[in-house]
Amino acid sequence: MVGHDVFKVGDPTPIGWFIAFVYLIAAFCAMQQYRAHRKLELDARFWMVLVWLLVILGINKQLDIQGWFIDAMKQDAIRDGWYQYRTHFQVVFVIAMGLGLVALLLALRLNLINSWQRYKITWIGLVLLFCFIVIRGASFSHVDILIDRRVMGIELNVVLELFALLLVIAGTFFHKKLVPPIIANTLNVRNYVEIANEGDPVKCPNCGTPPLSKAIDGRQFKCRKCSHHYHVRKV
Repeated sequence: MVGHDVFKVGDPTPIGWFIAFVYLIAAFCAMQQYRAHRKLELDARFWMVLVWLLVILGINKQLDIQGWFIDAMKQDAIRDGWYQYRTHFQVVFVIAMGLGLVALLLALRLNLINSWQRYKITWIGLVLLFCFIVIRGASFSHVDILIDRRVMGIELNVVLELFALLLVIAGTFFHKKLVPPIIANTLNVRNYVEIANEGDPVKCPNCGTPPLSKAIDGRQFKCRKCSHHYHVRKV
């Protein structure tokens, strides 16, 4: 793969630099939430992951690594004589990128189980941002023709990317109120939860956090949020 400058600015236009700056603003807002959560001794992993994602995506906005990769592959295809089959390789590339981003979202969703319900606006913005990345990954396909259309004089790809980032930023301000963790005297808190049927939803009697496992008579639980120990009773 030769003939392409890795360090060439991906989008040297004013709007390109502006969007890169918006990425940094979004990362700063996420960092503020991380600090606020840490101050209250709340789980702040979601915000730290988001900070790193936004910083990396903001830097890549101007490095345009995926653009370099696609151009390099195109040059290799022309040189090696398989350019006529480029569509097949492009489809594989886009599918692989899409599956990778879906896997990343699922990993975040599973490991940060409560973040979706608490930070829905930010999550929606993040999903839209990943959709934008997948679409831009098909930069020399028919998708590119669609995304480069204009809305009120502004390219659709710019509108989609900015809208996703604004949702992420808005989500750092509008989410469920921060509440310090409950510190209770466990002598006054039940160490059991009663259910009528196995599989009924249960919650920690100390802080109200539901467990990840199915409720079965006699099963012991340790709350993943407050570490309170309790067991299930079928009545």
